[in-house]
Amino acid sequence: MKKIFMLLMTGLFSLSCFCESLDFSRVVGDFMLFRMKLSEVENSENKMTEIENYENNIFSSENEFDADQKIIMENYIAMEKYNALFSDKTKVKGIQKTLRNQKEKMDAYIAEKADEKMSKWFWCSYADTISCMMSFSVSDVMKYGLQVKEYYEKSLAADENYCYALMNLGQWYYWAPKIAGGGKAKANELFEKAFTQAKTPDEIYFCGIVYSQSLFEAKKTEESRTVLLKAKEQWPESKTIGEILSLNEKGLSIYQAGKIGQVE
Repeated sequence: MKKIFMLLMTGLFSLSCFCESLDFSRVVGDFMLFRMKLSEVENSENKMTEIENYENNIFSSENEFDADQKIIMENYIAMEKYNALFSDKTKVKGIQKTLRNQKEKMDAYIAEKADEKMSKWFWCSYADTISCMMSFSVSDVMKYGLQVKEYYEKSLAADENYCYALMNLGQWYYWAPKIAGGGKAKANELFEKAFTQAKTPDEIYFCGIVYSQSLFEAKKTEESRTVLLKAKEQWPESKTIGEILSLNEKGLSIYQAGKIGQVE
């Protein structure tokens, strides 16, 4: 149960909510490129240094984030710290408090903005943050699991083709038990749609990794490799994809090997 909802993480933010003084779509695009760049970095300590440097820069006075945008960027950075530390069980628990604080901040923000329409990117990052937080607690999985699904669905209600929400809702179905409505057939359908809708290099990269592993588990090994190599084309220096190819050669998907939290 504790492995439920270990996601890749990521959501974006609505164009209709951008501050005129800040091109937030560019900021998000830069962050997703940064996430791909982290796949070159060898260990968690070096990754954390890169993330902290990025965090200091992104929240400099140069960027005038509104409240929605600031929370979303905080979510992204908290989740990336979680991903960086995922393999180090002695350190990853240190991020649990940060993730819980982010959830509480978003809960309060939603309560305050009850009559306002939130963006697809806000809902997706909200769900992603809770998903990472739940990996530390079975009781949290039971308490918030269906809430996570609801938030991904809210994101898709705003944009039915939003690839990150499709990908991460697919992971919800992959990990959720059947009694809660989970199922790999639905997961695979969502993974395929996410990859089909992916347009930018980061979308092709992240959605391609997940979809390739869905294909691999379905015994479609040649198709899986084709998709994974397409993802690798977006960031040829990715050490992560090299590791996944190695796992696949051993007959394991990233899910079977328990590596999903490390995908970058």
